[in-house]
Amino acid sequence: MKNIFLFTATLKEANPFFALAQDICEQFHNKIKIRTFDYKKYKIHIIITGVGHKKTKTTISKISDLIYSGYIINFGLAGALKQNLKIGEWKKITSCLHENHSLIINNSNQQSLAIATVKKSVLTEKEKILLLEKYNADIVDMEAYFIANLAKQKNLPCKIIKMISDLANENTKQSFNNSMKKYEAEATNFLIELIKNEK
Repeated sequence: MKNIFLFTATLKEANPFFALAQDICEQFHNKIKIRTFDYKKYKIHIIITGVGHKKTKTTISKISDLIYSGYIINFGLAGALKQNLKIGEWKKITSCLHENHSLIINNSNQQSLAIATVKKSVLTEKEKILLLEKYNADIVDMEAYFIANLAKQKNLPCKIIKMISDLANENTKQSFNNSMKKYEAEATNFLIELIKNEK
């Protein structure tokens, strides 16, 4: 069976995918819980990093030795930096940016879409403008770059899939809750289509 290592920042972002499982095996590796189940010809390993770059880097360092074949996917919510993006849209990321580093993760003919991974939440319009000037990225989060970098180190294919939850500096509870409901309703089908399209 082919391995899929599916990373999310939170358990809530991972929950929709458990609907695909008939039986879930839970194990701990260096105190990190990994939930594994079979789906068709795939063995899906769900790994929850925690929110933010520090927790993500720590989780990755603890489970890295388990990842050896298959491919890596990161699902989650992210804020929009550019005005042409709409809340509730699903986006496939083509490049990840962090500080002075850049990773191309998808060389397909799809529209280029960059995500900037930053160290803290973007809470003000000024912070949003500064990030846009620095990275010229479309979307911002706090985890994606490190997951993409793990895939690069392991020489494995990587997919970064994000739903736009807010306009980066408009982190209202209502906006997030509405986006999460849409995410929960659609994420599983998005993963199924992603798997179908894999060669």
